[in-house]
Amino acid sequence: MDKQKIEQAVHFAANVGPVCIATVDNQGMPHVDAAGQIDLGAEDNVYLTRCFGPQTLMDLKQNDHIAVLIWNEQSQDGYQLIGQCSKIEEISEHGETQEMFDAEQAYYKGEQRLTVHVDKVSELKQKSSSGA
Repeated sequence: MDKQKIEQAVHFAANVGPVCIATVDNQGMPHVDAAGQIDLGAEDNVYLTRCFGPQTLMDLKQNDHIAVLIWNEQSQDGYQLIGQCSKIEEISEHGETQEMFDAEQAYYKGEQRLTVHVDKVSELKQKSSSGA
């Protein structure tokens, strides 16, 4: 994977609204959630941090595939990251992390950090409707 493209997407995210993620459970039912923060990780990884809903966490325990959408409504462009969630961690009130095992209870305990190994980065641009 091109680490530079991952870096561009993460830096782009710092200047736009919420980052969205999509997961799928083991029955194929899709689910969309917001991710509060995206940061660069080691190698081809990014970290997503937020108090994720229980459905998102349960989906990722069943099926580690994830899509991340970074979109700028004003400029009509953004990025899509496709990959796998390799780790789900709970973040304590002191900023310490530990691997999460109980997805159903995690929502009530505070923030989680997802480690996502990025396999593909796509640049997205809205086509102009002006005909020019």
